[in-house]
Amino acid sequence: MELLWGPDERPARGPKPALTLDRIVQKATEIADKDGLSAVTMQVVAARLGVTSMALYRYVASKSELIDAMVEAALGSPPEMDAALDWRAKLATWARNNLAIYERHPWVLYAIIASPPFGPNQLAWFESALGALSVLDVSTAELMAIIAMVDDQVRGAAHLMLTLAATPQFAKWYALAVQRASADGRYPRLAQLVAVGAFADAGDATWNPFEFGLERVLDGIETFIRARETRPKRRNVRRRKAGGA
Repeated sequence: MELLWGPDERPARGPKPALTLDRIVQKATEIADKDGLSAVTMQVVAARLGVTSMALYRYVASKSELIDAMVEAALGSPPEMDAALDWRAKLATWARNNLAIYERHPWVLYAIIASPPFGPNQLAWFESALGALSVLDVSTAELMAIIAMVDDQVRGAAHLMLTLAATPQFAKWYALAVQRASADGRYPRLAQLVAVGAFADAGDATWNPFEFGLERVLDGIETFIRARETRPKRRNVRRRKAGGA
């Protein structure tokens, strides 16, 4: 909490430092963007900065703290929402901007899973989602569930996209494997997909599985909200006891 919420202060003792937390985080982020989160170690970051590992520990106590600071920097501020948009358009904007972070910094997807949000930027994104849904008449539990559903859609799509991007030959390999597996008649429906070329190539370039999934999730939420609005409200009728006033 001190690292993420406190000011970037110089160490009180010792010689004038040549580092700042921002520089350390920037260098660590460059390493993670290029080689993945596992490549980020205190030793590697220190070497890239031309200092000893002990120099880093004057700013961050561990790799875990460094990753928390990296996530904060990578997230940045949530998007500004147009007040004229309805809750659905705002939530879609939130989701698309969230996905863009994972596209720029794939490692963030795995770093966020390791801990709950508690940094300023992480909480700002949470607040942004809450603001988008502030007009809805839902319970606290339902509100949290709605945000979790959309967040799950974003993370799931990001995971699939990053996996396919990391293995560009996967589609061709999978097409051959499915074709072979469906050849003996055990999977007739799968064989039909193979016959029409469903696994032959990358498919329609205009097809966006993230947008399709996001719209269906939002459809479901909207259906739930409309059903809630049209449901007749129960009248609070007091029954008088027999013989009462």
